Order: sequence, then structure tokens, then C-alpha cells
Amino acid sequence: CLKCYDEYFAVACQRCSQPIGPSDQGVAWGDVHWHDSCFMCAGKDCAKSLIGGRFCVKQNMPFCCPACVHSIIK
Repeated sequence: CLKCYDEYFAVACQRCSQPIGPSDQGVAWGDVHWHDSCFMCAGKDCAKSLIGGRFCVKQNMPFCCPACVHSIIK
């Protein structure tokens, strides 16, 4: 059942910590996973969707550009 899948098999979204279910759209980068709606730049005041675009990951957070990385990671 879906409840058991979420509890025992689903991976957790890095941003919201909720399980990514079998019917959810998700993005993975190595062992880090996000719902497609949660896959947005972690930069301060940015939140740009990264679906279909270029991104980098630092400390398991996705960023759209070096300026956004520096806004969070000093």
C-alpha cells in the first residue's frame, strides 16, 4: 500500500523532509532527493525553480549561481 511504501521505501525530500511517493515527480542528485516543486534555489531571497536549468549543489542544497551560494555559505 502507499502508506507502507512511504514509511519503508520512499526517500525523503531534502527541502521539506516529506516522503517522495511513487506517484510524485522528483529530482535526484546522487543520494539527495527533492520533490520537483521543492527543487528550487536555496539562495537567500531567490527560490528560482531549477527544473530544466543549470544548478550546483553545495552542502546538499541546490543553487542557481555562485552569488546565491555565497548568500548562504560564507
